[in-house]
Amino acid sequence: PSGCAFHPRCRFAGERCRADVPKLEVLVPGHSAACWVSAATGMPVVPEEDDLVRKARRTLSVEPVLRIENLRTDVNRGSGSFFSKAKPIFAVDGVSLEIRPGETLGLVGESGCGKSTLSRTIVGINPVAEGRITVAGRDVSAMDQEDRDTITRTIQYVFQDPFASLNPRRSIAQSLGEALGVAGIRGEKARQRSVELLLRVGLNEDFLERYPYELSGGQRQRVGIARALATEPKLLICDEPVSALDVSIQAQIINLLEELRDELGLGYLFIAHDLSVVRHISDNVAVMYLGKIVELGTAEQVYGSPQHPYTAALISSTPEPVLDAPQEKIVLAGDMPSPANPPSGCRFRTRCPIGPEYFPEREICSTSSPSLQETGTGQKAACHFVGTPLQIRTGR
Repeated sequence: PSGCAFHPRCRFAGERCRADVPKLEVLVPGHSAACWVSAATGMPVVPEEDDLVRKARRTLSVEPVLRIENLRTDVNRGSGSFFSKAKPIFAVDGVSLEIRPGETLGLVGESGCGKSTLSRTIVGINPVAEGRITVAGRDVSAMDQEDRDTITRTIQYVFQDPFASLNPRRSIAQSLGEALGVAGIRGEKARQRSVELLLRVGLNEDFLERYPYELSGGQRQRVGIARALATEPKLLICDEPVSALDVSIQAQIINLLEELRDELGLGYLFIAHDLSVVRHISDNVAVMYLGKIVELGTAEQVYGSPQHPYTAALISSTPEPVLDAPQEKIVLAGDMPSPANPPSGCRFRTRCPIGPEYFPEREICSTSSPSLQETGTGQKAACHFVGTPLQIRTGR
């Protein structure tokens, strides 16, 4: 179309919108838009509440709903004499985290770093090799039947693939009814509760008799969220919940998750590769590399002033929509090592732009494993040379 490409669908469009193409201009600090209507007023058409203000309005419970202490998961562990002699492979190695009701903890890192293994260990799919998992004040590390019942009542899972997570032979009513049965709700009460769950996630009663193949990806994910809410949990583990969806649908699902968190006081462990999504929804962010947490802090701290070189590399790989601005990218050499044979000392040293590969005098990185220590900017980072942004930006 002539003029602004969006004008045929815009309810604010005027004559200038139909004739002239707007340029991307700064309307208010930190917010740019290519819109003649916004430019005329100097403000966005529908200004959004500042993230810091929105997060400050939420009061978080003091007692964590989930506490993980020095957790290790051996993915080479099994039963029988063969497995008992196998060398342990710790895909999760000494992780400690806390999540409170109403709080979102974003967990980021490359594929294979242990994010999904951590989530599977929390819900009992992978056994705990060492450490402790506390759910709603109860130590569930042993994963006996009572522990699993506690986890089922308190924690639910939202899966990455909304189609694969639903039984194609069951209607939506049957899938929700099965989840409600775990909570002890059956019969007519279960149907009434199913309708309530669908309405809460933006669907209606008509969807009860449909099957997964009759729904779009976004609708299936809404059903998956409704099913997760059936037991009235206190925490949701969202493992890449929007990666299989179109961008516009991703925004709808993220907004839905935020509304549910604020209304129901849910805690989230939000696992994702998309750093912009994690930044938008998270209160705190944990960066994971080869089974360990290498940086932990508020979203503002981690994104505003990354203190670990791996965090800086991840953030630099996310494009910023700023015209004519140079984009400095940190390209890490090589692939992530295998957890079966991790490097000595710092696990990131073989790819680190400020490590011994480029600065041979920094031998400590090869001999000593750094622990999470508080930095000058408030977050924690596991690095012997924490907070060297100039060298991080200019490293080879």
